[in-house]
Amino acid sequence: MIDNHMINNRDFLIDLFINTNNGNRIKKIGYYEENEIIAEIVKGPAYTDFTPRTIKGIKKDTIIGVLDDLAMEIRDYFENVSCKNQKEFDDWHNKTCRLFLKGFKDKSGREIHYGKAQKIINMSFKYIYCYMKNVDQEKFCFCHMPIDSYILEWFCDAVLEQETDRVSKTHIMNTSWSNLECGDEKTEYSYLWMQKKIREYLVGENSLYVDEGGKKLTPFLAEFYIWPEQKIKKLCKDLKQECQYSAYYCDPRIRSELERLFIVLGEKLK
Repeated sequence: MIDNHMINNRDFLIDLFINTNNGNRIKKIGYYEENEIIAEIVKGPAYTDFTPRTIKGIKKDTIIGVLDDLAMEIRDYFENVSCKNQKEFDDWHNKTCRLFLKGFKDKSGREIHYGKAQKIINMSFKYIYCYMKNVDQEKFCFCHMPIDSYILEWFCDAVLEQETDRVSKTHIMNTSWSNLECGDEKTEYSYLWMQKKIREYLVGENSLYVDEGGKKLTPFLAEFYIWPEQKIKKLCKDLKQECQYSAYYCDPRIRSELERLFIVLGEKLK
């Protein structure tokens, strides 16, 4: 039985990420040289996580220059920028998001929300953490948690559990992550407000996300666990709903597959 202490080990987190987030797609990054990897991350898996398919009529070729510019900004962060505290990183992150949004509009003629920019930038950091061998780990200390639908669900269930009634969980769940606005730490429902709430929760006594030594995980590291946990919760909910009708399915192998699944799960959870 695994206790509630997280393994704060880079190799383990990389393995966890690969095996819970479409490993075949992200393993391809390993074929590139170290000096090429940030550009390939931004234009590859981070761009995919940005979900360009939801932007009508957009073609990657149209904004390839914008992606190259973003890769240069991120590379400059790792080579030349030194953030001494959270505010300095937040300022850099905000500037980079706005540069990306402006470049995207200039090249494509389409406006997108801050939620899109945070996703491609935050996921780029996650892939860089996993795939750049010679990278300073201190560069990730103040990184944000990437916001998507799974994280919004966790935010409502865990972070806002003790919040007052004036904060509407329904409002949050009805707002797509891609439509989030930047706002500020005091503007409810905004991106920066959520990041502040997440940081406060993770250093609080109710947080489950601590390492083997009892140290609280940063939002960046905690997300390696939170995202697959939320994915499992959704799978369990969907499976429970489907199982209600399993007796009526025509294929008898369905019941056998479910029985084998439950046996495997029972063994894994011991």
